[in-house]
Amino acid sequence: MASAKENVVTMPTKASNIFEEAVAMVVDLGKLGRTRKLKGGAYEVEGTDKERTQASKKLLQCDEFEDIVRFDNRTRFKMATLSVSASEFREGVWMVKLCNYNKVVAMLKERRAERLELVDALMKKYKQAQADDEEALGPNFNPADYPSEDEARARFRMDWYSIQFSTPSSVKSISRQAWEEESNSMKEMVRDMTTDFQKTLCVEMQAVVDHMLECVQGNLNGKKRKFNSDLVDKAVEFFDNLPGRNITNVAELDKLAKQAKSILEGVESQDIRDRSSVRKEVAVGFAEIKATLEMLVVDKPKRAVAIRKKEV
Repeated sequence: MASAKENVVTMPTKASNIFEEAVAMVVDLGKLGRTRKLKGGAYEVEGTDKERTQASKKLLQCDEFEDIVRFDNRTRFKMATLSVSASEFREGVWMVKLCNYNKVVAMLKERRAERLELVDALMKKYKQAQADDEEALGPNFNPADYPSEDEARARFRMDWYSIQFSTPSSVKSISRQAWEEESNSMKEMVRDMTTDFQKTLCVEMQAVVDHMLECVQGNLNGKKRKFNSDLVDKAVEFFDNLPGRNITNVAELDKLAKQAKSILEGVESQDIRDRSSVRKEVAVGFAEIKATLEMLVVDKPKRAVAIRKKEV
């Protein structure tokens, strides 16, 4: 385990334009919709606005469908470990650093093949699931809610493609002023996004560092702190992946990730649980990292930050 005094960093350098370092990728995980409004429309309850309160039914309640839902959640988690979410544009948009692009595509191809097997399993159960729905829903069952097997299978698509954010050149041929206004607006948006992505990665790293400190400092203060046996493995995985997600190319973030990995080198979760000397060394090192991160994030990002937990 390296000394906690190594790799002390200064305030961040200017971040790179995200579209010079990354590509915006849309990942569509299509599914058959299984919520329907009940016939009769509004769910009338005295004292409520019936236009805003409606009854619905849920279809295809079977393990095979839930397996696909869980699988898609794991795919989103994998995307979150390799890229940065840009869901403020729309759900399923990710900023993928160019050096990680081939790795992300290979992962998606592998998971698409696995997903097709889950869809096959659902299709084998499709008719039985409809029969189960008919029994459970009674008079609210409607055969028209269920597309043919071929159409149902087609809706379980898994596609991905890259998109660009730029002002269409065709606008310039119509109005140069409009084109310049849109171009300036686009530049401002990209600048704000670049700053926010930088802050977002810092906030995510803060969450990992804070969790580690809570675990080790709880023990240092004589309080027993429960933590998972894979505490160190998850932290190291985050720090390993961070440079590939650092789409703003802020060198200080990469240095801090390297510093954190150095502190945890050769350390097992059991060592933190059983050895006070290890806990103290980790606590000192991560406290220094925390202090530096607090300087890097002078204010919170404008975009919503979701620290994703591993899906199971």
